Amino acid sequence: EPTSGMGSLPSDGGDYMPRGKVRDSSLYDTLGVSTGAVTGEIRKAYMRMAMKDHPDKGGDTEAFQRIGTAYQVLSDPEKRRRYDTHGLDALSDTPMMGAGEVFAMLFGDAKFDHLIGQLSTVSVEQLMAEDPILTQRQLAERLKVVQQRRETRLAKLLVTRLQPWVCGDTDGFLQAGRAEAAALAGAHLGDEMLHAIGLQYELAAEVALGLHGNDWFAHNARHRKGKVVVRSMVTVLK
Repeated sequence: EPTSGMGSLPSDGGDYMPRGKVRDSSLYDTLGVSTGAVTGEIRKAYMRMAMKDHPDKGGDTEAFQRIGTAYQVLSDPEKRRRYDTHGLDALSDTPMMGAGEVFAMLFGDAKFDHLIGQLSTVSVEQLMAEDPILTQRQLAERLKVVQQRRETRLAKLLVTRLQPWVCGDTDGFLQAGRAEAAALAGAHLGDEMLHAIGLQYELAAEVALGLHGNDWFAHNARHRKGKVVVRSMVTVLK
């Protein structure tokens, strides 16, 4: 059956358009799009809603999951055709990725893994899959351990990244950094991700080094700028 497999999402190629009235419009309603929406409109709607309802940003976890499911079905021509013709029951045995995985793949997180690690939403889904009867307290405790490991791993990667600079190879360090930035910018929202990540690393470094006098005001100004950068990641989808 020519449906997309787990771990991948379809591209813009081969738009499918329903003919006549669809059997079930609930997934379209979830994303706030018409039954005649094209793939680009569906993706745009998903990204806007996913950014708003992402649990990492205080959003509704159940709504985030529904959005992810709706996108997986409506962005895949074959799944969408089956859904439009027969309704949700036609997809009951179809494997689906977790909402966090869908979000990570669309926003290019895999390419930024060495800079930000795994999204907490993906970690939650993995932990729940491993042990479905986890209580909220147990889940929170395990997430704390996962987060500590995430931060430790990223710190070690940063040490390795900075080693050439520390050893005096500033030209090589800058050349490698520029090449990597150019490659990452090619990911979806790559420029916005790079700005947001770079700013957060800069602010964290300033806090670690200690701020004095006018440096504090500069820090606050950058913090305000950081909020603007994050908001711009949503604005660019409009």
